[in-house]
Parts: sequence; C-alpha cells; structure tokens
Amino acid sequence: MTYQIIKPELVQSSMMNNTEMIKQFLGLYLHQLPVDFGNLTVAVLGKNKADIARYAHHIKPTMEYIGASEMRINFQELETLAKSNASMEELERIFNTIDVRFGTLMSELKSYLENLT
Repeated sequence: MTYQIIKPELVQSSMMNNTEMIKQFLGLYLHQLPVDFGNLTVAVLGKNKADIARYAHHIKPTMEYIGASEMRINFQELETLAKSNASMEELERIFNTIDVRFGTLMSELKSYLENLT
C-alpha cells in the first residue's frame, strides 16, 4: 500500500525495526487517537479554546512518531491559534483540514498494522 500520511519507514527506524514493539504502539495509537480526536472535536464544537489547545498539544507528538509531519504542523497551528485567542472561524478552518485527513490516517495505521509480519 502507498501511504499518503504516515511513513512506515520512520516508524520502523524509530522503533529499531522491532516488529512486536511497532505492533504494540500501533495498537495503542489505534485505540487512543480516536478518543483524543473525539475530545478535540467536542472542544471545537463547544468553542472551548483552552481545551482545543490542550487536546491539539496532546495529539501532536503522536503525529511525529508515525511520520505524519504535515498533520503535526496542522495540530501545532491549531494549538498556537487557540492559545493566541484566534477567531473560532480560523480554528474551525484548521480543524476541518485535520478532520478530513483523520479518517485516512486511521485507515493507514490499520493497514500498516495488518500488513506487519
């Protein structure tokens, strides 16, 4: 499979090509990312800028671990804008960019996990 968002080679190198460790971390990510993203979604819908910043900050490192650098940049931008009291319209615009790609991200993680030997 060709991945658009994640970079399996980065995951492999950062986890010393340890397939069992990679499987464990991918399992954790597949479980926790939807929970964290759900919390972020609730914060955006509730227009709670402090929580938007907090959840974006919380999710951001995971994006780097899986090679999703562009999404990490989006989460960083969302966090920074929320902390600087940007308009909700601007926050929603960034969130919508992330939201569109989140499903693809999750599909890629599942596929990667399923294809590990």
